[in-house]
Amino acid sequence: MLISDAMPAAGLADGVHEVWGESLVIRDGAARNASGALAGSTALLDRQIEILAATGVGDTRARHAASVAPRRVLERAQAP
Repeated sequence: MLISDAMPAAGLADGVHEVWGESLVIRDGAARNASGALAGSTALLDRQIEILAATGVGDTRARHAASVAPRRVLERAQAP
């Protein structure tokens, strides 16, 4: 199952960006704070689908992992 908890810096180009009042360095999809620690996820769901599909799973199954599978989990969680 694919999900995304991407932060506001997701999708930004490499460089220094102000996020949540803090300067973050975005490089190769990773957001790091001034001390070099990871500041949050920048993985957007469309990119996750591409990466999973490229592993040999295929496009249909990767899209299923990002849509149908999470929906089923949420439906089960909401069931009485």
